Amino acid sequence: MGAITYVICLATPSLPRKRQSSSPTANVCECPMQDDWIQSEIEQAMRELDGPDAELVDNEDVEAEWRQRRAELIGRLAASFQ
Repeated sequence: MGAITYVICLATPSLPRKRQSSSPTANVCECPMQDDWIQSEIEQAMRELDGPDAELVDNEDVEAEWRQRRAELIGRLAASFQ
């Protein structure tokens, strides 16, 4: 018997589904309402990407910005202990 995991379906978040499996794919909710929601979110994202106001940001730029933010926060945290 594999590990017991709980997954929450986005369509009915108050009803966790108990799964018993060691397979990583066994934790995927098989709720059709969730599939419809995911599909509509993907379609909306694709429409937004095709729009004239779409702003694409290079992954390296995002990583650099978060490295800088993380360093600033660590510095503030370290200063608060001095």
